[in-house]
Amino acid sequence: MSLYPERKGYWNEPQVDDPDDPLEVPVKGLLRLKPCHVLDFLQHFVVFETKKGKTTKKIARYQQFEAVNDIVDRVLALYGKDVDPQERTGLIWHTQGSGKTLTMVYTGYKLRRQPSLGNPTVLIVVDRRDLKTQVGDDFDACDYPNVEKALGVEDLKHKLRTGWRGTLVTTIQSFQKMDDLDPIDRDDIICLVDECHRTQKSARGT
Repeated sequence: MSLYPERKGYWNEPQVDDPDDPLEVPVKGLLRLKPCHVLDFLQHFVVFETKKGKTTKKIARYQQFEAVNDIVDRVLALYGKDVDPQERTGLIWHTQGSGKTLTMVYTGYKLRRQPSLGNPTVLIVVDRRDLKTQVGDDFDACDYPNVEKALGVEDLKHKLRTGWRGTLVTTIQSFQKMDDLDPIDRDDIICLVDECHRTQKSARGT
């Protein structure tokens, strides 16, 4: 879509509205609606995943881009404010194989880079041990910095009690036996819960 530097402002010309190349349509959306989206996309929505010696460049789909920014906007809008806890919650619905782990990777990247949050703690909560390993390995494969796996209930409690900062992958089961943990009033602990429909409603709601 861009003919810069030969022709400046080409994207504003009438013929751009009927492109020969269909890729011009999404690019035009990024540039014409909000130019800052381009820089946001390059900074937070491109990862290089290395598995079995092969490196693959992965970029966010449109729904991942919007979901991540909705999460980050909600966190920043309510940070430091006295609001009902329910207002801090949200649900992002994914179909199977639609890239929910990558959505969490992009979300973690962007949250951890927000100056106004300082150095937040991002908890990735899954409901099975094998998922903890799988998700943790996916984060590592994308060269995500400072990600750890909680070793169990006591390890999780120790990290929460001591104000640990970074990205932590844990299981919902590790939140058992938390009665001896003093209430935490930090406003910069963000939980991203995988398969949350199983654990965050009815009697299992946390």
